[in-house]
Amino acid sequence: RRLITKSPKYNLYKYPSLPPLAQTLEEVLSGSRIVAQIEIAVEKLKLSKRGFEEMQESNLDLNLGAGIYGDGNGYSDSLGVDKPDLSVGIQFSHPLGTTTASNQTQKTNLEIRKLREELANTKLSLESQLRALVVQMKQLKTVLAINQEQVKSSQKQQQVVDG
Repeated sequence: RRLITKSPKYNLYKYPSLPPLAQTLEEVLSGSRIVAQIEIAVEKLKLSKRGFEEMQESNLDLNLGAGIYGDGNGYSDSLGVDKPDLSVGIQFSHPLGTTTASNQTQKTNLEIRKLREELANTKLSLESQLRALVVQMKQLKTVLAINQEQVKSSQKQQQVVDG
């Protein structure tokens, strides 16, 4: 019952000090999901680009093989090691001319650049919104001060009338 009859006490005219703008901006940017998503997308594209670049590089492969063969027609005779077989192979390949991989690399570079521009625009937008909010809060502070003056003036007039 006591909880129902109680009311919170608010000081409508108390204006807390604002944290430094640089610190607040850093917190907003580091906590932004949109910024984080764009940064992750850029990292994913960088990995894809690295894969396409590796496809354009030369390859040198070494293949080794070994086997043993038996001569017998029966099961027990076929397990003998009569003919060992060894093989060694080297393969070199180098992509020639313009390939799909180089086109994909260029396309990925453009996508990365586009995402970086989007990231810069998003950060700029967040900073702009934060600065606008700070300006509004400063204006609110002056409105609150004027309002306090009006309340004090009204209280003085009421005391004159009452007293």
